[in-house]
Amino acid sequence: MERKYKDSGIEWIGKIPETWEVDIAKHVFKQRREKGNEVVCQLLAATQKYGMYPQNQLEGVVKVAVDTDLNQFKTVHKNDYVISLRSFQGGFEISDYEGVCSPAYQVFYATRPINSQYYKYLFKSDAFIQEINSLTVGIREGKNILYDDFVLLSIPIPSVLDQQQIASYLDKKCGEIDSLIALQEQMIEKLKAYKQSVITEAVTKGLDPDAKLVPSGIDWIGDIPEGWRILRIKKISSDYKAGPFGSALITGNLLHEGSILVYTPEHVADTSKISQNINNLYLQEERREEMSQFFVKAGDVVFPIVGSLGRAIIIDENMPEGIINQRLSKFSINREKIDEGYFMWLFGKSEFYAKYIEMNCRGSFIVNLTKVIVGDMPLPLPSLCEQQAIASYLNGKCADIDHLIALKQQKIESLKEYKKSVIYEAVTGKTIIE
Repeated sequence: MERKYKDSGIEWIGKIPETWEVDIAKHVFKQRREKGNEVVCQLLAATQKYGMYPQNQLEGVVKVAVDTDLNQFKTVHKNDYVISLRSFQGGFEISDYEGVCSPAYQVFYATRPINSQYYKYLFKSDAFIQEINSLTVGIREGKNILYDDFVLLSIPIPSVLDQQQIASYLDKKCGEIDSLIALQEQMIEKLKAYKQSVITEAVTKGLDPDAKLVPSGIDWIGDIPEGWRILRIKKISSDYKAGPFGSALITGNLLHEGSILVYTPEHVADTSKISQNINNLYLQEERREEMSQFFVKAGDVVFPIVGSLGRAIIIDENMPEGIINQRLSKFSINREKIDEGYFMWLFGKSEFYAKYIEMNCRGSFIVNLTKVIVGDMPLPLPSLCEQQAIASYLNGKCADIDHLIALKQQKIESLKEYKKSVIYEAVTGKTIIE
């Protein structure tokens, strides 16, 4: 039998089945204001992947002190929803656990029979997120979602049976899409691993498969072609300089606009952010002479020495004038001894730098490098002509691999968009579920 529809009267919802209702969230949900949890008093954290999840089972999150009184935290019961203040990512998380959450979060629960999974999907639908974002108060990183705004928002209310059918359909359908996404992600990881193997083979064994190999004298590099040599970075570089020590840079009242960019590890990791980053900071013009020793010039190698390590860039004439910050270092290379392109495949794009760092890093909490550690890094070097040939080969070969990775990434983005449409069509009743 053909399903009949009616106009919901709400733009983001559109047409809905004739038997469905639309009402404000206040008539379906109520804010929870209790503290502590007599069932299980464990701290839960908001995650995009798992919803509200026990914090002690998550990696990479700041743990609360052992003596923290969790009874002062907000109560969360199973199937409660938590607004975690991250509207740009969705912000609404369901809890499959008993526990408590940060006082900064807002907790609410259903006051009438519902299928909790249906509303989990509704709150993660792109149309709902856009609608709630339009009502919220902006802050620096995202928007602050207010419960009082949410409860005045109109939402669809199918029968509980319809909710159950939609939730079951979406569990299956989204599971299938997620599996396809995971497959593409696995293929990307394999391509990345293959790319690294191609680079490693080229910079340690050269391009001649019949070349005679001899021991390099360094275990992690292994054998190298006869006629190659191992040189330390300090032998092919000069003018090493670490960024300004301590608060020398911070106390200068950096600006949010200007012509002297303060380069950071974030720029090294993603050069597009050099010109397209709202977080960029700039040195005041009157401090130019004072900070002159930290300025970069075209041809300088710039790389992190604190925290996020393993990347490097070479400054070119198209990059803005700037200085390195306290987490970066720089040096120049002797282009009569090493080809710039070959050097970057070794130092900035291969596993060599990262592997060497792993074996030689200093610091128990924040990984950091010293001038000596950087200078002692060994580089396998063929003749300059062969270096250029290897760099040219890797430019082409890795570009082909990167193209394949980009195609896989496009497939992932298409699947994610498809998943969004599947969720929206289902939670608003536009998909007929048999």
